[in-house]
Amino acid sequence: MTDPKDILFQYWKFSNFRGLQKEVIEACLDGHDCCVFFPTGGGKSLCFQVPALAREGICIVISPLISLMQDQVQNLKLKGIKAIHLKGGLSYKETDRIFDNIANANYKFLYLSPEKLQSQVLLERLKYLNISLIAIDEAHCISHWGHDFRPAFLDIFKLRDLHPEVPIMALTATATHRVREDIQNQLQLKNPKVFKSSFKRPNIAIKILQTDNKWRELIHQVNKAKASVIVYVRSRKATLELTKLLHQNQITANAFHGGLSNLDRQLILEQWLGNKVKVVVATSAFGMGIDKPDVDLVFHMHLPESLESYYQEIGRAGRDGNPAKAVLVYNSTDTQRLSHQFLKVIPTVKDVKKVYKHLMSYLQIAYGEGDSEEFGIDLNTFCSRYNLPLRKSFEVLKLLDKLSILSFNQQYQINARIQVVVSHKVLLNYLRQNQSFKDLMTLILRTYGGIFDLFTSINLNFISNKTGFSQKKIKNDLMALESQGIISLKLTQQDLILRFLMPREDDKTINSQKKFINSYRDQKVKQIDAVCDFVQNKNQCFQMQLLEYFGDEENKMECGICSVCDAQNIQLTTKANRKDLTILILNELKKGPKTPDDLIKAINAEKTQVILVLKHLLETNKIEIQPNNFYKLLK
Repeated sequence: MTDPKDILFQYWKFSNFRGLQKEVIEACLDGHDCCVFFPTGGGKSLCFQVPALAREGICIVISPLISLMQDQVQNLKLKGIKAIHLKGGLSYKETDRIFDNIANANYKFLYLSPEKLQSQVLLERLKYLNISLIAIDEAHCISHWGHDFRPAFLDIFKLRDLHPEVPIMALTATATHRVREDIQNQLQLKNPKVFKSSFKRPNIAIKILQTDNKWRELIHQVNKAKASVIVYVRSRKATLELTKLLHQNQITANAFHGGLSNLDRQLILEQWLGNKVKVVVATSAFGMGIDKPDVDLVFHMHLPESLESYYQEIGRAGRDGNPAKAVLVYNSTDTQRLSHQFLKVIPTVKDVKKVYKHLMSYLQIAYGEGDSEEFGIDLNTFCSRYNLPLRKSFEVLKLLDKLSILSFNQQYQINARIQVVVSHKVLLNYLRQNQSFKDLMTLILRTYGGIFDLFTSINLNFISNKTGFSQKKIKNDLMALESQGIISLKLTQQDLILRFLMPREDDKTINSQKKFINSYRDQKVKQIDAVCDFVQNKNQCFQMQLLEYFGDEENKMECGICSVCDAQNIQLTTKANRKDLTILILNELKKGPKTPDDLIKAINAEKTQVILVLKHLLETNKIEIQPNNFYKLLK
């Protein structure tokens, strides 16, 4: 077995482990089940990646986040480590081929979504793999009490049944005491070693500010930030509005939201990681799996949906250990609006049934069909057709995803279907006279057969890569060709990719999940209440409130740098100053009556402080005012 420290240096170029990483790795290599409760940025991934590389066999990693799995696989590959993510939509033949490669090519990591464990074919292949470790990322998803419970996580016990001797490692960044206990029970862990790092973030100053001008505060805070900034907002529209505002104030910024193509997302991320752009204005989807060390400020323009998500998001600041800030701004109506808006969009069982049935009709999926089928939809178009509320419908889809009824990804793209409606000869003559369309149409003709006979779907991303044209230019050129009678064109856009994980059974599908849908609603209400209580509690250090929420009782000390601690420090300083000033002023007045200006000059103090002390001395009958604004000691 290779020494873990050698592996750390070979692949990550680190000389030493951080925090409790070494202890976790040693316990895992000794064959113990482990629970790892580290905060965001605490280095959880290394805890299972290093022991997996030290042992013979493959590590199975279960995660609910497709984007995070893809990022980790990509990062491992860049280090020369064999890793694979088993995607959805694979045929039995493709799955067999992948597992043959895994068995024969010494792969070290296989990443799976929990829904994959519902496949008997997959379980049969996993049964015969030489598995060294089972790692459960985002393990709070297995708990009914967690903020992101997914029923599919309950199937993980099947892996334990297949490989009872293989150690399991459960990892999460956000788990209350109740959730931590539930994780151990649901995963049937055997006397697990529990490793818990402090949830305290001593270098992040949490500033929660009540203001009627959020935009001015944003510009002020971003200008003060010396390094990179993330601004979190709740909607796609807000990302665009705030990016425009920042540009108007000569601040480099990009908007990041679900309506972007994968290419645009990657470009925005590269510009921000490369410090070519200072600010990313983003919805909550941004940041998962991104480890940028020099984020100086995380700014929340709106109240978060839960303290769990808030804690994760502020944890993207100050990972280099340098002082950083997490600023949240709100106004007098935000807490009421949060409760009203979120309660209004949390789906009931009736809402889920309604959206699900309309979705089946919209996609023309027959009863008993749809399993493993994939569709792209534009959510606005779907909601408009059936007069459904947009935000609530989106929440229903998120819930259906959690219930493993379907999976969805936010992915914007334009779909085009074309048919050439003129003869081959006419088309060639047209292209000789209109050279600007020649490269585009030549590529289409070479790539897609039968385009003269029937409508054919063309891949705009592929054509863009081959020609170097932007998708916008390609779309405009196709529209121009249609207007001139050369082609017939059907353009559609989509912002969601849906993949159905079970056949359509209407009410039967939803009724089996009634209990969870109702408990999900109750849990969301509690989370919203916790957020409102948090921001309005100005009597307790904000760090301490978060530590209390996450059950980190051992490290409950005031941070000294949040806005509550700032206010207390100012108050204490002011009291101390007043006591000193009172003595100085009384000593001066013993020499004879004086005006406030005389006192200010004599003791070199601020006017406001001197006036406050004089007012207090008057109220306690220590001094009196004489004509011409002279103050005199009373005997």
